[in-house]
Amino acid sequence: MSTNEIREEKYLHTGYLSKDGTFDKQNNDAISGYYILTRGLLECYKSLKLQKLKRSYNLATITDIATINKNTFKICLLGSKTLIFQTKDQNDCVAWVSHLEQGFQLWNSCSLSDKVETDVEQEVFCHRITFPSILLPNQIRKDEDGQTKGEFHMIKYARNGKTIPHERVFKMDDNNLHVMWKKTRQSSSYRWKSCLNIQDISEVRCGQQTRNFNLFPYVEVDKQSFSLIFERDREEWCGLCSLDVICDSVLAFQDWKKTLDHLIYEKNGKKPSRDSQKLNDPIKTFLKRHWSLLAVDNKVISLDTTANFLSQCDQKFKKRSLRNFLRRITKNNFSRDEIPWDGFLFTFNVINDQPKLLHIYSKYALTFPDLGLTVQEFQKFLQFEQNDGDVTASVVRQLIDYHDRDHWIFKRVSAGGDPNAYHNSAKLLSFHGFVSYLRSADNDVINHQVKQDMTKPLSHYFINSSHNTYLTTHQLKGLSSCEAYIYALQKGCKCLEIDCWDGPDGPIVTHGMTFTSKIPLKDVLTIIKVYGFDYSPYPVILSLENHCSAEQQAMMAQMFTEIFGDTIATDNLCNLNNLPSPEQLKYKIILKGNLKSKKKMRQRKISKQTTKKRSASISSATSANFSPKYLEKTDEVAQTPGLKTQRSISVNSMTSFNSPSQHSPQMNEASNEEKTGDSEQVQIPFEASMARLIVYCISVPYKHGETNPNCCEMHSFSENQISTLVEKCPLEMIYLTQRKFIRTYPKASRVDSSNYNPMLSWRHGIQMAAINVQKPGQFYFTFAVLH
Repeated sequence: MSTNEIREEKYLHTGYLSKDGTFDKQNNDAISGYYILTRGLLECYKSLKLQKLKRSYNLATITDIATINKNTFKICLLGSKTLIFQTKDQNDCVAWVSHLEQGFQLWNSCSLSDKVETDVEQEVFCHRITFPSILLPNQIRKDEDGQTKGEFHMIKYARNGKTIPHERVFKMDDNNLHVMWKKTRQSSSYRWKSCLNIQDISEVRCGQQTRNFNLFPYVEVDKQSFSLIFERDREEWCGLCSLDVICDSVLAFQDWKKTLDHLIYEKNGKKPSRDSQKLNDPIKTFLKRHWSLLAVDNKVISLDTTANFLSQCDQKFKKRSLRNFLRRITKNNFSRDEIPWDGFLFTFNVINDQPKLLHIYSKYALTFPDLGLTVQEFQKFLQFEQNDGDVTASVVRQLIDYHDRDHWIFKRVSAGGDPNAYHNSAKLLSFHGFVSYLRSADNDVINHQVKQDMTKPLSHYFINSSHNTYLTTHQLKGLSSCEAYIYALQKGCKCLEIDCWDGPDGPIVTHGMTFTSKIPLKDVLTIIKVYGFDYSPYPVILSLENHCSAEQQAMMAQMFTEIFGDTIATDNLCNLNNLPSPEQLKYKIILKGNLKSKKKMRQRKISKQTTKKRSASISSATSANFSPKYLEKTDEVAQTPGLKTQRSISVNSMTSFNSPSQHSPQMNEASNEEKTGDSEQVQIPFEASMARLIVYCISVPYKHGETNPNCCEMHSFSENQISTLVEKCPLEMIYLTQRKFIRTYPKASRVDSSNYNPMLSWRHGIQMAAINVQKPGQFYFTFAVLH
């Protein structure tokens, strides 16, 4: 008996096939492959000797088989993938189609599922908020030309900017999960540290517009350069980083730009999309990313590599026991000692069993306890355990198809090799699929797509607020950067702080009287205009702390008018002493500031008249060297009974080092007068040029017992001040926040940019609890989750 006859008895069908090419009868091995059709797989070997498996296709993933012409047929797989094969003659083509249809009828899970009702789209639309994965389109594998799936030589900039740019080989994995790079040496390989998760990228910035490009500019290739902006991870400070590269040609740049835009952005081209990877099981995505780096040609992975990876995931498993376990799995399910992706996922789920979840799963899996949950049983679980009682059967079927698509090996093992049992499990939710559903966004506790009523007055909403937004690190010696505003806006901040000071060529933004760097105000406003409404269309509040002269205030007003134009909210839309709604102020910029009044002008004149007297008194006194421990935050100071205000460098604090007998009565009188005008000395009220732009957020001192609050006025308190106020008059704080804004900010001693607990402010209705978004920590994550 010949070798072919032996194989014909063992397998359904064997022979040479040419995939996507012309069949060459004279040179079979060079152009085509030797295919073997078993009861579960269609395997392709390099030659008749069956020594090297090139690829394999699971029959359970076949959706259709059709003949194209007399010696050509096609196979349609899940995921809209089509395989076209050519045979040596017409009889061989008929034989292949016949045997494939036989295996298709036996193993194809798609043909076993019931037909979905005609009104499924309407039912899915009703539940799209509960289960967002149902309406997702198929994940793209490549762009139209398929250009981004190869390796590209690019110039890469070092992240710290301390070394000159160097050449690297870039590639995007086949599943569009990450961008990876390696050295140009042929022996180099892709590593986990040298890859960037697509999900972490917040922006694709074209051209040379980052700090690294400014250090090493190549203007002649600006049209071939781009930067991938992503969030800094696992470091002391939060913020944005960039991966800066230069493509070797304009065509390569266009291919990468097109593919990255499709993966990262929604159809509007601005807002980052919530794609399938963000909705998928995070454990599966994590494994898929590692798989793309460990697998050979993204097809199979060796037993030793799998054992090493699994032992790193869980230290309690030894490599030797894992290898023995993997050999038993591969012996029963695969044709050689290498594992494909489905086996890799199956192995990880098996060694990381979930006994508590298995107990809940067993309560509902009554019809087929070893195979899975039926549609009715899974629907019952969603109703009684998850309180999703309005989920229809058609939606449940789609959830089963989505979360059980990669667990066919577990179904085969559960079926015990019985084709009929596997036949029944095709329309059931296996235990591994059940766990995958529980880990996915379809089972999220928070409904991120809930539609809120945005027609109430603006003071009825909590507002994501940032303190000293321009700083990237430390409060006294940190770097000021426009990237900090981009980071805050991408995190959803709708109240940004801008500290304006006089600059040589116009107003600048910096933390005054510190060692922080300075950035032009014009650049900050331009950034806010570009990124202000990417997160949501609702208004952005700019908290202006003014230290500029009248001349530069006029320059400020001109900048705001030229850059923002009609987007500045200058029309008073208040109704019955209530602020307008966020819906009315869509795509509007609201300015917050301290306006000059006649009373303040009189106080400033008195202050000027007493300056000479104070100077004479201080010079006559025997004063010691004075160095303040820290500078107090220069914001609006609340005039509260029983609440003493602390000044940056006050006369009282200086004279406390001297004997009271050394001061004249005139100085004590001047000091008492100065207490009333403390905030005006530190922060300069806006002149008429800027005052006309401030309508809804006019900063005023707090007066105890206010009975008729003006909705366009607001107060600001430090964390120490608000703690005292909510303790003495909590009901008054709640009453005020019903009509007007109140803002709180960290105390000045938090020079390390640490944060206070914002829950105290939120519990009393305070809308703007500003925190340092550049500093990770317990209260920062509390703030981020609740917003």
